[in-house]
Amino acid sequence: MNLPKQWRLKGQRYRLEGQRHSDGRVRFPAQPAKLGEASDAWQPYQLANTGELYSWTAQRSNRNEFDHEPIVLVGMIKLADGCMITAQLTDCEPSELQIGMAMEAVTRSWGKVGDDDLLVYGYKFRPKLAD
Repeated sequence: MNLPKQWRLKGQRYRLEGQRHSDGRVRFPAQPAKLGEASDAWQPYQLANTGELYSWTAQRSNRNEFDHEPIVLVGMIKLADGCMITAQLTDCEPSELQIGMAMEAVTRSWGKVGDDDLLVYGYKFRPKLAD
């Protein structure tokens, strides 16, 4: 079972937690410090959960987890804080997608892992609902 790994990744999967450098750079997902880099140079940072669709593609999937979704939509989202993130798109049809449209993060199923079929959830993006 992969339960410990799923637990360690909860910050990035459920809260879009990345890192911000002391010089202002933002990265996602969080990574350990590189050789020669101060261990406190990168601090946890809560990324914006909204942004705009920068690019997208439709992929055919043959993975068992997506049997109910023969076409998987994947997009690049430019978050409101400037960070670029790649994510599966949900709650929309390809015909609805337009470059530059407002998007928002939601928590959805990513599939099952391990012999026990542990359900794994994480972030996906959908067109932003009206305020």
